[in-house]
Amino acid sequence: MYPILVTISLLLVAGSSIYMSVYGLMAVFAGNAPVIICMGLGMEIGKVLTVAHLYRNWPNLKRLVRSLYILIISVLVLLTSIEVIGFLSLSHARPKN
Repeated sequence: MYPILVTISLLLVAGSSIYMSVYGLMAVFAGNAPVIICMGLGMEIGKVLTVAHLYRNWPNLKRLVRSLYILIISVLVLLTSIEVIGFLSLSHARPKN
């Protein structure tokens, strides 16, 4: 039962993060929407998969590879934070009907 709850929690957090970051990315870079959506989805899904790969293969990876993965994940987390701030700022700036 516990693994199922953890999986559901992960999907909810990752799903809301993907939604807010892609929407925020579209708010920050108002350009070609399909390209921005694909880029945002790729970054978010890639981040989750990279963390999973790093977790599963930590003992088998060389120190340099681990360091590069940690750097890449940190940059993606920073970008996600900026995108979520864009989403929240846009939501806050909009007047309620």
